Amino acid sequence: MSRLGNHLKELRGSLSLLDAERGSGVPRFTISRYESGENIPSPDKLRQLAEFYEVSYSAIRKFFYEDLLYSDDDKGRPVRVHKRVGK
Repeated sequence: MSRLGNHLKELRGSLSLLDAERGSGVPRFTISRYESGENIPSPDKLRQLAEFYEVSYSAIRKFFYEDLLYSDDDKGRPVRVHKRVGK
């Protein structure tokens, strides 16, 4: 599972996927795919979810960028896989 997916699942908490769909306007099967790491949300969908979960878009977006920069080793520790642009 991706860092973003884990974070989205934590934000949803005990809400059902149906409740999250009704509140955010993002289809529940789409939310499920984001949480499992199968799909990556578009900026618009990510903004909808951030508004529904009452967190800042930039706070939730950082998990997306962490997924691009890091992967987990065999012990679950983050390992940089890409260099930052301009570094």
